[in-house]
Amino acid sequence: MKTGSITQAQYQKALDLYISCMSDSGYELQRTRYSTGVINVQPPPAVDDVDALMTADQLCRENTSVFVVMGYETQQGNPGLYSDPATIAYTCLKDHSLITSDVTVAQVSAFLTESHRNQYPFDAHDLGVKSCFYAAGMVYDIDDSE
Repeated sequence: MKTGSITQAQYQKALDLYISCMSDSGYELQRTRYSTGVINVQPPPAVDDVDALMTADQLCRENTSVFVVMGYETQQGNPGLYSDPATIAYTCLKDHSLITSDVTVAQVSAFLTESHRNQYPFDAHDLGVKSCFYAAGMVYDIDDSE
């Protein structure tokens, strides 16, 4: 890290160590790769012992990758170091041309806080949009029956 930034290769190595540790603990993780290079790692869909999963997750993060992963994901998803999640998501959406110029931070904030997510000025199914919200600390699924 001589340059003051984390490379994709350094991030990938740290994430691979974490994923391997979780696998050794009996958990095969699901992955979604975003266009920013960030990888959203999720636990298996069905887990019998959630406490054991959380313990393994904590130990694996601490022993393998937590600082590299957090640093890279912040570097990629929130280079302005905004503290407000709505501003993080809004800036990312704007910078990647995923919203029109008339969209406001308040509209993005409404998506972050409302339980029914429809009629928003962006395509919530778009992987780029999901990447922006992941950078803001939000992972979501859309129930099309809403």
